[in-house]
Amino acid sequence: MSVKVWNMVYIGEGTTVGDGTMIGSLSHIDEQVVIGKSCRIQGMVYISAKCKIGDRVFMGPGSTLLNDKYPPKMKSLEPAVIEDRVVIGGNVTLLPGVTIGEEAKIGAGSVVTQNIPSGKIYFGNPAREYKDMTKWNHEK
Repeated sequence: MSVKVWNMVYIGEGTTVGDGTMIGSLSHIDEQVVIGKSCRIQGMVYISAKCKIGDRVFMGPGSTLLNDKYPPKMKSLEPAVIEDRVVIGGNVTLLPGVTIGEEAKIGAGSVVTQNIPSGKIYFGNPAREYKDMTKWNHEK
């Protein structure tokens, strides 16, 4: 396997990208970012410095991960963290310091202002819980 990077992508110094990951066109991945294996990062995604993304994460087009609560001071960066097997819809914004738990799903256009536990579905502005994936899977 290998990493596939589309047109006009910026990847900052010290960033690591796991095997089998695809990064879409016009994305900007800042310095010292960690991206896991087999991720799908769609076009026009912005990932701030030092953010961490687990394995098998899907990020919809136009998503943004922020790391600075009080720009432009940049004195206390709080990178966002996405754990394994998370699905993030298009145009989602994660505020600084937010952690998204394993297998969570975030609806398109959401603004995530707080940590999201594993296995939950959240959406809206601000993002709020919609369903617990473990219960939802049993309803099918």
